[in-house]
Amino acid sequence: MTISDFVEKYYLHDSGLKDIIVNKDNNTVHLMIDLCNWMQDDYVEGQPEILPIEVVFDGTTHMENLERDIDRECGDEFIAADEDGDGFFHAELCTIDEQEIYEIKIQAQDVQVIER
Repeated sequence: MTISDFVEKYYLHDSGLKDIIVNKDNNTVHLMIDLCNWMQDDYVEGQPEILPIEVVFDGTTHMENLERDIDRECGDEFIAADEDGDGFFHAELCTIDEQEIYEIKIQAQDVQVIER
C-alpha cells in the first residue's frame, strides 16, 4: 500500500512504538508498534484492544531522526501520524519517561503491515 493508504487506514494516536529497525542494505525501515486496535474504524468488539504489528517501509529513499534509542520497557507513544505534502510518512511521538516530543519522517515506495 502507499503511505497515503497506510495513514488513512491506521489511526496511530496513543499507539506504542516499541522499536525501529533500519536496514540500509535492503532500503527498509521496520516499526514495531503496539497498535491501539480499539481505536481503529474496523474494530469489532471481542478483538484484542492492543494489536502488535510490524510496519515495513520498502524502497525507502529518505528517513529522518530514526537513530533513536526506544525504551524497550515503556516504548514511545504516537501523538499524530500523517502524510506530509511531499509524500513522506510523518509522525510526532512522545517519550513515555521524559515526555520529550520528537518527529520521524520516512519516504518509501511501499508500506506493508504484518500482525505479530
